[in-house]
Amino acid sequence: NVVAGSSVTFRIRVKVALPLPDGTTITNQGTLAYDGDGNGSNESLEPTDDPSTPALNDPTVVSVTSAPVIVITKTSSDLNGAPLGPNDILQYRVVIRNDGKANATGVVVSDTLPAYTTWQNALTIDPPSAGGVTGAPPQIVSGMTVAAQQSVTLTYNVQVQPAVVDGTPIVNTVQMRSNEDAAWYSDVLTDTAYAP
Repeated sequence: NVVAGSSVTFRIRVKVALPLPDGTTITNQGTLAYDGDGNGSNESLEPTDDPSTPALNDPTVVSVTSAPVIVITKTSSDLNGAPLGPNDILQYRVVIRNDGKANATGVVVSDTLPAYTTWQNALTIDPPSAGGVTGAPPQIVSGMTVAAQQSVTLTYNVQVQPAVVDGTPIVNTVQMRSNEDAAWYSDVLTDTAYAP
């Protein structure tokens, strides 16, 4: 019962689906059933009203703001064992993490082949469900999706050229962008090659 001249507040908590496209509208309206004539039956109905608008008995509408939030990191390992030297295989692992609430779609990954190295045609995308078309430097992946709150790992190899000079820095930069954000996100990694 609601005493005359008083009010009762109901709060309903719902969890918004993930992901949702930016700008998605969520509409909600409740209905109060009450005994308007005192006959013991709740035959009277009153819809809820959004107090933020001048309209009466209108639903409450909220707009979802969502976007990918990208973090990209790159690591390397010498598959022949340290120290890195001529003819060694240098494996790169790039982790693209999406901390946002919207998928990053149409992802393009660019990686310029470091000087003094040779590209090895063995790029993998994990998980495979991220899709994407693999290629060769500089554009090594296109058309990939990094789902909201998920990450994708790229793994690929280069071989240090036999004529590398002792102490040569092997500098590598990886970049990525998506349909939702045209800005390039990058990470730079430097290894040092040693020659006898």
